[in-house]
Amino acid sequence: MKKLSKNIIGLLSCSLLLTSCIDLSGTNPNFKIYEDGYFQYIHLCDNSKRQDQNDKSLVIVGFSESGMEQETLDIPSEINGYQVKRIGLSDHGHPGAELSRHVKCSKKLNKVFVPSSVVSIQFFEGEDVSFMICDEFTAMDYKFTLSHFKNIYLYSKRFKELNLDSNYIYSANVSFEINYQADNISNLYRIDNVEDGEKITIPPTPVREGYSFAGWYTEPDCTNIWDFNVSPNIEDGHELVLYAGWNTL
Repeated sequence: MKKLSKNIIGLLSCSLLLTSCIDLSGTNPNFKIYEDGYFQYIHLCDNSKRQDQNDKSLVIVGFSESGMEQETLDIPSEINGYQVKRIGLSDHGHPGAELSRHVKCSKKLNKVFVPSSVVSIQFFEGEDVSFMICDEFTAMDYKFTLSHFKNIYLYSKRFKELNLDSNYIYSANVSFEINYQADNISNLYRIDNVEDGEKITIPPTPVREGYSFAGWYTEPDCTNIWDFNVSPNIEDGHELVLYAGWNTL
């Protein structure tokens, strides 16, 4: 585990727990792993004796065969109507500790986009992976337990607010805005970070009731559409903001 800076110790709760990787089959006779698209997941209440048995939130515990072939992955905010809250699961020190789950990725994976619904990342094994954490308003409560990753990138405004001093937590230089006002919906849709010569990864298509998505633009009034075949030239300390365009149905 990389060393946390003093400024973020209170923000990122780090539990250094010694354990060995276990088989995903576990010891629970009722244990079941589900698969959807690129991901394998569990229902939290099925596998953690210390959690609310009515909590049907999901934990990403692995990747499908096709998921293991991807270079970038978007963690969904929900699957089949259930919210995705965790990547990996640690139950050590609690009843049901044998049910902890490690997430192992392939060497191909280099970037994971994390939605604001996720509150914990534990036991993730991917030393070449950078996390793009999309978080605009909520106070983060991330726990990186025995996780191995490359870097963490935060929304630029969030990074400045937190005033972080870290050698592996950075401000992202690309953000996507949904570009309309709605109650209880963050305007921030996604963040990314690109190096010189690198192209921006195309995000999943956003959905808005009564509208069709028209592409990503370089200004809120949607005059110039962004060409994802072009590598952006973003100066150090600056950010490229892309805005969703919408057509009325």
